[in-house]
Parts: sequence; C-alpha cells; structure tokens
Amino acid sequence: MLEQLRIPDSESLVHRVYQELAREEIAALAPLVQQAADHGDEAAQTIIDDAVREFMRAVESVIGRLGLAGENFRLVLSGGLWKAVPVIHQDFEKLAKKIAPWVRVHRLAVEPARRAVQLAIEHIWNTSH
Repeated sequence: MLEQLRIPDSESLVHRVYQELAREEIAALAPLVQQAADHGDEAAQTIIDDAVREFMRAVESVIGRLGLAGENFRLVLSGGLWKAVPVIHQDFEKLAKKIAPWVRVHRLAVEPARRAVQLAIEHIWNTSH
C-alpha cells in the first residue's frame, strides 16, 4: 500500500489518508486491504472486521426500527466496497442472517443515478412516440 501511494513509511500513511486523499483514492485502496488480509495481515483483517461491524450496526438499527427481524425481505447493498472487498459482503451477509434469518442480501445491480437516467430516457422515448 505504501508503494501504491508512494509514501515512505506508515506514519506518513495516516497523515496522507486523513489530510490529503480524496474519498475515491481511499476507496481504490480497498482491494489492497483485501489482498493483505488474505495473506494474513492482522491490521488489514481488523480494518475489514471493523467495516463489517459498522455496516451491521447501521442495518441492525434499521431492521429493529422497522420490525423486520422475523420477516422475509431483500437488503440491497450499494457502493463499490461490496464488490472491491468480497469478504465484506460475505461476512456482512452472515451477520445479517443472525439478526434477520430470512433476509436476502443483494448488491445493487445498477447505481441509482444511472437507473434514473435510463428511466428518464425510456419515459422521453415512450411519450414522444
């Protein structure tokens, strides 16, 4: 990761991540974290575990508030992290099923903005013909 960012040491990494990198640049590091975790890097695995727990806290709150724990429902995940770090999706789904056994977890097939544009084009096409 230090090589990818052209950073001399781990102390500089913290500064760079919190002060200089754009969100997209940080997201681009996700596959490197996955690779490091796959090779036994404990810090990388901790990052992944923490991410799963944070996502789960948010979803658990929504499931509880909506009373969905015993219901059969779809939970759609949006964002590139789910694809970039497949183990996050897998671990998240396992935890989600502990809270809501009937949940079906899916990744969003088409991002909302892209789908909105597609629907707008279809609407314009249909109303003009």
